[in-house]
Amino acid sequence: MPVVSGVGHETDFTLADFAADLRAPTPTAAAELASPVRQELLLQLGHLARQLHHHLARKQQSEIQRLDYLERRLVHPAELLRRQQTDLNQLAQRLHRATRTRLTREQLRIAQLSQGLVTPQHVIRREQQGLDTLTARAQRAIHNGFVQRQLILARLTSSLAHLNPEGVLARGYSIVQLENAPSCRMRPCSM
Repeated sequence: MPVVSGVGHETDFTLADFAADLRAPTPTAAAELASPVRQELLLQLGHLARQLHHHLARKQQSEIQRLDYLERRLVHPAELLRRQQTDLNQLAQRLHRATRTRLTREQLRIAQLSQGLVTPQHVIRREQQGLDTLTARAQRAIHNGFVQRQLILARLTSSLAHLNPEGVLARGYSIVQLENAPSCRMRPCSM
């Protein structure tokens, strides 16, 4: 608590003046110094009231904005369920499309693999084709061999026909034999 000294109309200073927080020349002046002026207090109080009102208005506006933000973020459970249902439907459609695409791709791959599979029918068909090819080659080889043998036989037959004694006789030769001679010779006969 502040101490105010206001002894009176004296020109000298007392010890109380030195110990006091504030010195006034008269008791009335000391009373005026100790109690503030009402008008100044009212002005100061008005200023503080305006500051308080301004601060409260800003705080209220800030809280209203925060409440609006929270309200926008707040979603009704039915709306939240509707959004989740929409998301779930979209995911189900994507899954269905992906499954259908994958199934088509796998069916195509199976078809390609099936074409490359060797079944007993494929083996039999391939072996039958190989056998048919070998049979055709063997028949051609036999035919060509037979034709060659016929040509050789024809040449040998022709050569043999030239050497046949009967052919020689037919061309005008004769066979002369000695009675005692063991061998025969051929010589041309004269006509």
